[in-house]
Amino acid sequence: MQSNSYSQNLNEIGRVVDVSDEYIWVETQRKSACGSCQNSAGCGTGSLSKLFVNDKPALLKVPKTFEVKVGDHVHLSIDKQYFIQQIFLAYGLPLIGFFAGAVIFEGLTASFLIQGELLTIVGGIIGLFGGWWGSKKLYRPVLPKIVKVENFN
Repeated sequence: MQSNSYSQNLNEIGRVVDVSDEYIWVETQRKSACGSCQNSAGCGTGSLSKLFVNDKPALLKVPKTFEVKVGDHVHLSIDKQYFIQQIFLAYGLPLIGFFAGAVIFEGLTASFLIQGELLTIVGGIIGLFGGWWGSKKLYRPVLPKIVKVENFN
């Protein structure tokens, strides 16, 4: 029986394509969550996802914690909480910065009796870049871990 912490992780299976002393490079297939339902043929969103999803395999650098050979299949895992935090840093923080900057600069236009939305737009853009800067400063990459190896050679 698998532990409960394993089910709290995001898991993927990949194929080992290169091995060094410290790292292995694993090839995984990119997937789109959209397009897999029964309505995907008539769905505009499903059609758009086919245009923008890259079919080339993704190459991941993973710390070598198991002895593996090129061609082995490995089960990779990353903590779901960490993944959600990274999504917030990538999308949420810049979005919050955008709205905060727009609201602050909108308040400045009201207090100085300046007419026009240009200052609000500028404030939103400044807040957006501030959010991106904050994301860059707070981002700490964590690589997925190998939890299982399947040798097919």
